[in-house]
Amino acid sequence: MKYFLVVLLAISLFSCDLSSPSEVNKAQIEEIFEGIKTAFDFKDVDALMQYYHADFLHNTDDWGDEYAVWQIRMNEYDTFDFANIEIDTHNSFATVSLTMTLDNEQTSEPTDENGDLSYFYKTEDGWKVCGNNFSE
Repeated sequence: MKYFLVVLLAISLFSCDLSSPSEVNKAQIEEIFEGIKTAFDFKDVDALMQYYHADFLHNTDDWGDEYAVWQIRMNEYDTFDFANIEIDTHNSFATVSLTMTLDNEQTSEPTDENGDLSYFYKTEDGWKVCGNNFSE
């Protein structure tokens, strides 16, 4: 009986999800990057923009401006990828550092010039790209 309880306890511990909220948030944001990449591969700007908050504001660009940016990217580039993704979450906000590659052109985010994919806000519906000037 004693061994049965030990085995039962071990099975119970290993079956529990011991992920921290921070790890869960990071995994959710990484899924967004996969979705953005897939939408880009299919040249579907509407599918890509579902990951953006309606009140997106990066520098002076709003949601509509960002929509146009992605249309241009999809027209000018064949391939798109992310690398070196590092996610820092704090409450309902997250900042993502990454390397973005469009064809053979690499840019790092966030910088003063780049960063439209670096700022996230957690809503009731999950994480959304919000830009660096977003306010709740």
